[in-house]
Amino acid sequence: MGKKLPERLVEDLNAEGLGGRLIYIPLRNRAKTISDEIYESMTSGLKAGKSIDLDEFRNLVSLRTLYRLKAKAIEEFESLKEKGHGNGQTEQNNNRG
Repeated sequence: MGKKLPERLVEDLNAEGLGGRLIYIPLRNRAKTISDEIYESMTSGLKAGKSIDLDEFRNLVSLRTLYRLKAKAIEEFESLKEKGHGNGQTEQNNNRG
């Protein structure tokens, strides 16, 4: 069994309404997974005006994961594009309409 929290800490948590709840405190940054790296590559490619070539990543993860990552990357890119941050748009281009 784990160590017991100091009584003072338990009292403070109870006072804040957090008594009895689990609290997650990350101790270190999560290492990047291959999916994270593929996703970053897809989004940076889209920002550079390139299309996503699934064959480039085919042997790294499952096809289902690739389609999920592609959809997520396109969604983020479209969101950035709507805000005027993607596809090389400048402030001047955004103010034209």
